[in-house]
Amino acid sequence: MKRYLLKTAGTLLGVNLRNFEELPPPYKLMPAHDGPGTDMEIYLCKDPDGAALKNIAGSRLSKLVKKAGKGRYCEIRDFDRTRSFCFFDDESMLNYVVDSVISSSLHAFQDSLGMIFLHAASVVIGEKAYLFVAPSGGGKSTISALAAEEGYRVLGDDFCCVKNKEGKYLVRVFPSSAAFSDEDNLREVEAVFFLKKSSENRINELPVMEAIRMAMPEATNMYYDYSRPERRDIYRSHVFHFLSSMFENVRFGSLDFKKSREVFLCLVTS
Repeated sequence: MKRYLLKTAGTLLGVNLRNFEELPPPYKLMPAHDGPGTDMEIYLCKDPDGAALKNIAGSRLSKLVKKAGKGRYCEIRDFDRTRSFCFFDDESMLNYVVDSVISSSLHAFQDSLGMIFLHAASVVIGEKAYLFVAPSGGGKSTISALAAEEGYRVLGDDFCCVKNKEGKYLVRVFPSSAAFSDEDNLREVEAVFFLKKSSENRINELPVMEAIRMAMPEATNMYYDYSRPERRDIYRSHVFHFLSSMFENVRFGSLDFKKSREVFLCLVTS
C-alpha cells in the first residue's frame, strides 16, 4: 500500500492507495511518515475485477454504490475513527474519485475536524478574508463581481470552508480545482456580513443570536451525508457552537448594499 499526505483547509489527510501506486497530477504531495498526526485517513482502493463492489452492491450498503463515467465507486466511512474508504473499478475515474472522497469526507467529519461549510462569497481585502453570507440569489455573485472590478481578490462567489485553527478562523474555497494546496488559498477571516440588496450602502449591527440564526441555514444546508441520519443532530449542534465562537472573535453585521463599487468604502472605513 502506498501512502501520501495531503493538506487542505488547514487539515492534514493521510491518503492510502491500494492496488495502485500514484495519484493523478496536479495533487500536491507531502512525504509520508509513520505514526499518528493526521486529522483524517482516506483509503482509495482500486477494485479492477469489481469483486468488492459486487459484494457491497449485494449487501445492506447497496445504495452507496454509484456510477460515474465508465465505472462505479462506493464511499464508506468509519465515524468512530475518522476514516473513509472508497472503492472504484476504473482508473479513468481517479480524478473524480479523489475529489469526491475528499470533499464528502470533509463534510461528513467536519465536527471532528473543527470546520464548517458556509454558503458565502469570500473576498480578500488587505491580507484577510471577508465573508458575504446569503441564500441563493441573495447577492453573493454580485458582491464578488464588484470586488473583482475594484481590484480585490475573489476566492469564491458561492461556497467555502471555514476552519477553526488554534482560535483563528481560516477560510478556503472548496471544492476547488486547485490541487488541495493551502499556500495561496487559505486566508484568516476578518469579518462576516449578511447581504441584503438595498438602494444604499450601510452596515447594521446584529445581536450574536440573530447572526447565528441567519447563518445556521447557510451552513446546515451543506450537509449531505445521510449514511447515519442520527449524526444530523450532532452536526447541527457543532455548527451552532462553531458559529457562536466565531462571532465572538471576528467582526460581523448585516450589509445593505447597492450595485456599486462604493460598497467597499463602507467596509474598509467602518
